[in-house]
Amino acid sequence: MSVAWWGSRLGVAVLLIVLALLVLAPLGALAHEAWLPVMSSAGLLGGLEHGLGRDAGVALADTLRLAALTAGLSLTLGAGLAWLADAAPPRGMAVIEPLLLASFLIPPYLTAVAWSLLAGPAGLWQRALDFGGVALGRGLYTLTGMAAVMALHLAPLVYVMAAGALRGVDERLIDCAQVHGSSRLRALWTAYRPSVFPALFGATLLVFLAACEEFGVPKVLGNYAGVRVLSVAVEGAMNVWPVDLARAAGIGLLLATLALVLWLATRRLSGGEPLTVHRRACRTRLWSVWPLLLFATVAAGLPLAAIVVTALQKAITNGLQPGNWTLAHLVHVLRPGGSGLQALRTSVVLSIVVSVLGTTLAMLTAWMLGRLASGRARALEVLAYLPQAIPGVVLATGLILFWNARWNPLPVYGHLAILAVAYLTLTFPYALRYAVSGLEQAPQGLSHAAAVHGAGPLRVLGYIRLPLAWPLLLAGATVVFALSMRELAASILLQPPGTQVISTYIYEQFDQGNANDGMAMAVVGVLSTVILLGVARGLLSRRGSG
Repeated sequence: MSVAWWGSRLGVAVLLIVLALLVLAPLGALAHEAWLPVMSSAGLLGGLEHGLGRDAGVALADTLRLAALTAGLSLTLGAGLAWLADAAPPRGMAVIEPLLLASFLIPPYLTAVAWSLLAGPAGLWQRALDFGGVALGRGLYTLTGMAAVMALHLAPLVYVMAAGALRGVDERLIDCAQVHGSSRLRALWTAYRPSVFPALFGATLLVFLAACEEFGVPKVLGNYAGVRVLSVAVEGAMNVWPVDLARAAGIGLLLATLALVLWLATRRLSGGEPLTVHRRACRTRLWSVWPLLLFATVAAGLPLAAIVVTALQKAITNGLQPGNWTLAHLVHVLRPGGSGLQALRTSVVLSIVVSVLGTTLAMLTAWMLGRLASGRARALEVLAYLPQAIPGVVLATGLILFWNARWNPLPVYGHLAILAVAYLTLTFPYALRYAVSGLEQAPQGLSHAAAVHGAGPLRVLGYIRLPLAWPLLLAGATVVFALSMRELAASILLQPPGTQVISTYIYEQFDQGNANDGMAMAVVGVLSTVILLGVARGLLSRRGSG
């Protein structure tokens, strides 16, 4: 057997071991810990009640209600915006569309914090306009208010999928149907239904999945709204003394099972190659810009304004007075030796390490996927994308159970390495998606020609595929960096004693009543995210025009 054959087998084995440690080992430890009460109990129901707790059913019901309401609101907003942009496109859509997607760049927990600063009798809304703050506060701290905050964050996801589906409709089908006697409505239904409705259904499932997994918004608003969801229940069992590992594992396993079912359903709806279709040039409209800008203002403009204004105020209680403005909070959080700068430095270092490791591992995985037989490639692909179905709080619980086990000799838990492992696992599917797309940039003819002239697989990879793939690989690394900087759930549970990252610093400052410093750090975090994702968008645009 050739050296290349053994090298391929060894590479697959190493990848499987790494992915098993990242994904399967924490889930296995979680399942084992959750099943212990069942095995030690007299009956199955008694064991489940002991492991999950009596309020797990309430948390499950609230999770499903919140997710359903979020999905409904997101579908209405996202699909409506996509239809408006397609049927009556305004002038300057290339500038307006990034504004529609801006709310997706703000971490959900930060959006909830911003609306908390806006709402209430002493909130920024009331102080600026002198009306409506009390009603806004009453609406915010409800199940519907929580769903609205989450929908403002997730509606851009529906918009992107719906807009893509609408652009994929060939309008010549409508003309053909009408020529053969169909009514206008029936022709529209026949043309749009096959592509648009599956896209909307898939987008709704994705939003429902994201809402079930969401931790930040329920953590910030849930106690005031009287809503308790599964993700917060897992964190509560781990953060309140005495720690109830069995209960945390049981609730986490329930949440992971729910998320896995939804994720498998979304995977069955995904896929398919884009088609080249005929689209008429639509006449631009002046009026349609206002609904689009209104959404961008409410979803991103108001939260960002609340964050910036709070960061620049001397004291929140003094309101929007002329003498109540300062840069002292920004200076304080970036003060050398201060806890803010240490948290920022820790997040940056961790995110750089994770982006480099994740991109490298994703590149090797994507390369292996192209070399394996279809059945093995499919199994490796499912394992690699599985972290998309694991909520951060569930993964963190599994990592604690696995890496803190008595029999595990590796010194990972209690050190920054545990955060790196968590970030790497949660962001790996995004890095892999970019890596797969990047390696597919090389025409097959170049690879075949190199192989014919004696170049081995590694030489083809290094001299042909990587030079063409590097913009997408670098774009994927920036996305991984940004996602690592904003991760909250895993950071709260896994950060070592005496260590903070940017997300936990922001949350703890807000929770302790020091919102000014927290929002100053949020300004730094959001600005870095926007810059990095702007770089990624520029690289993708360069690749698309190259």
